[in-house]
Amino acid sequence: MHLQKTALVLEGGGMRGMFSAGVFEAFLAHQLTFPYITAVSAGACNILSYMSAQPLRTRQIIEHYVTDKRYFSVRNWIKSGSIFGFDFIFKELPKQLLPFDYAAYRSYPGI
Repeated sequence: MHLQKTALVLEGGGMRGMFSAGVFEAFLAHQLTFPYITAVSAGACNILSYMSAQPLRTRQIIEHYVTDKRYFSVRNWIKSGSIFGFDFIFKELPKQLLPFDYAAYRSYPGI
């Protein structure tokens, strides 16, 4: 069901995304879509798995990769000036380790 006049607004906050991940699973299970979605920080990363119709993807990232030193570490900060390993997060993770379905994302009926 496409919720024609409903917007979805998501917060950032890192690990708080685990709570949202269960809600996204329910949205997928009930085939709920939103015409407008806006999000910041971790909320923006987390909603992508819902928009690409990839069940449990957000949960898998949080459970298996957020504690990986390539994702978040002092080593990253020393090496690049950021505690986040952006090459790992935006290249290795979605292209190799837990492939992101770009075609499904582009066909999301909202926005």
